[in-house]
Amino acid sequence: MRRQKSVILVIASLPHSRRLMSLHLGVDYEVLTASDVPEARNVFTEAQPDLVIVDVDMPGDEGFVFCKRLRAFSDVPLIVLSSRAKESDKVTALELGVDNYLTKPFGMGEFQARVRAVLRRTEESRDIGNGKYEFDELSVDLGRRRVTSRGKEVMLTPTELALLSVFVRNAGKMLTHRYVLEEVWGSAYTEEREYLRAYVYNLRRKIEPNARVPRHILNAPGVGYQFAPAIGNQHADVLASTSSAS
Repeated sequence: MRRQKSVILVIASLPHSRRLMSLHLGVDYEVLTASDVPEARNVFTEAQPDLVIVDVDMPGDEGFVFCKRLRAFSDVPLIVLSSRAKESDKVTALELGVDNYLTKPFGMGEFQARVRAVLRRTEESRDIGNGKYEFDELSVDLGRRRVTSRGKEVMLTPTELALLSVFVRNAGKMLTHRYVLEEVWGSAYTEEREYLRAYVYNLRRKIEPNARVPRHILNAPGVGYQFAPAIGNQHADVLASTSSAS
């Protein structure tokens, strides 16, 4: 049975941060909170939230460790809040599978917009089409939301699956950074190339035989990316686009 409201788990060590986020999100969503990682694990297991928001400004790297462990078994959308503003910090978080990285300080309007965007993207990823695509030892079944590489099933987050769907539906075509960013993240993210680089890195680790020498997701220097043409695709339109691009 589908929930009437999306459930959001907010993890933050500071009480006023939890209260503020609960206040602004509570009108549209059911909000659960946790003050530390052990409590967060318990709440997550019981509630199975639709979105997790983690303020990683905790003692040590506890917040990032939680994100890494969560991503190992769950594809739940994940937003990180952090005072670390360096691009390298953002890329590190995105490479853990984080869907959005928001640097402090931020306004509540922007915060709520990010939450809406991530939940909307997750919903849209459920309707990414029904095509089935074969690329050497990579199989992508969008209808069943199932991806296998070298015979083994690959777990992808909603954002990773949305990105892969853009690539496979445009196999053989040169795609600009801007086009891919807008298709996956929306028009507000067309300049956020670190998002794209991090997610391409993650996808390569999961689907390529050797991520350092990619066979499927190829760089187009100064332009964007090209996904290797299908070799046995069931869809004639993809085969046609592949042959015209060669």
